[in-house]
Amino acid sequence: MTKETILKIFVLVSAIIQIISPAFSSFQNGTDPENSDPLFTPANYTFGIWGVITFLAVCYAVYQLLPNRKNEALHQRVAIKLTSLYLLFAFWLLAYTKDWIVVTVFVFLAMLIFAYLSFLQIIKQKYELTLYDKILLEAQIGLYLGWPTIAVFANTGAALKFYGLSDLGTNGIIWQTILLIAALSNAIFILYKVKANYFFVATIIWAFVGIYFGLRGEVDTIFLQIVALAALSIFLIFFTKLKMKVT
Repeated sequence: MTKETILKIFVLVSAIIQIISPAFSSFQNGTDPENSDPLFTPANYTFGIWGVITFLAVCYAVYQLLPNRKNEALHQRVAIKLTSLYLLFAFWLLAYTKDWIVVTVFVFLAMLIFAYLSFLQIIKQKYELTLYDKILLEAQIGLYLGWPTIAVFANTGAALKFYGLSDLGTNGIIWQTILLIAALSNAIFILYKVKANYFFVATIIWAFVGIYFGLRGEVDTIFLQIVALAALSIFLIFFTKLKMKVT
């Protein structure tokens, strides 16, 4: 068995582990970590994006096994990164359900790095990608990159709250505003690096909209709602300017 075949199998196995891992997650062994969610946690429906991502990952994992694909070299270059990314997702779920909240922050950060490095390699060959590559690889990793770009800061907020920092009152508003500004800054930085890729942009919009509607379900969050909408507006301004510059 060749090294290339082994890497393909790793990608397939890790993608399967990723998509089935939620079925093995349980909050019964510890304090429900949802109690540590900060006020600016996105609305529950927004997490449905993981269903799309993990489904695309499995489809891609099967597709990359097929022989005689045009961009074989690209698939080989990202194989180890994608395997790591998929396994980290499963480990993040384990850490979250075990109340290892600080660990989840570092896991999400690692996921962000692997998704970012993978996506840079993908968009370098953007104009050489086949339709299947665009749907199963570019779209998948673009969505994958967008979510932890914002979520790593939500996870940081969850860790702060889990270990005793209140998300209520003036102090709560201040530190959550700081994290939202940090999330926006991170999104703008990556926006330029990925040349305003539409899949990445769509996920950032989805995340900020989810944060806004999540805040609307909480009391005394008017200021944070304004911050979330302002962050979304600023991101869209940078996106529009960058697209105009590119075209």
